[in-house]
Amino acid sequence: MESSDQGALIAQGAEARVTRILYLGRNAVLKTRLSKPYRHPELDEALNGKRIVAECRAVARLRRHGIYVPLVYLVDVKNRQIVYEFIRGQTVLDALKESHQDVCEDILKRVGIAVAKMHDVNIVHGDLTTRNMLRTESGKICLIDFGLSYVSTLAEDKGVDLYVLERCCDANEFELFLKAYKAQSRSAAATIAKLAEVRLRGRKRDQSG
Repeated sequence: MESSDQGALIAQGAEARVTRILYLGRNAVLKTRLSKPYRHPELDEALNGKRIVAECRAVARLRRHGIYVPLVYLVDVKNRQIVYEFIRGQTVLDALKESHQDVCEDILKRVGIAVAKMHDVNIVHGDLTTRNMLRTESGKICLIDFGLSYVSTLAEDKGVDLYVLERCCDANEFELFLKAYKAQSRSAAATIAKLAEVRLRGRKRDQSG
């Protein structure tokens, strides 16, 4: 990696800023949760600390179960920061745009398997979009950005995860994803049944809005 890449902004949203850094001589990613000026400082500190701990626990749990997520190098709750391993690749969003049909099918199959494995260990992502998944140079899928994640055994929560993903895919992409998800997940039937209910509520909200 060129030295000019150090400190380069990767992404910034409402919750966090993500930049590339060197950490102990290794390529890394620095995620800094943003403080909210409208919140009382003590409450803001407590909420950010809680989210950082929840995120790191989710990532650790996934890694224990062999699910590909970045390694955590450092956690600094006081400064609202996590240092992650740098994963070289592109977002699944970009990979799907740039790849031929056969490659897209392979990507979506791998995504389906990865998400099913995540749900089977009761981690709900909370922002499951194709921007929050990386496809590495070797074709592996790495799930990222667990800032809104939580532990849940409820099919309803996992169904909402799938609904969020469905909203950022076209129908054919989601069908290919869902086929792999069904084949992999032990609780696919219950989750997909809840997905249907979530879809119905979503349509009603769209119509009323």
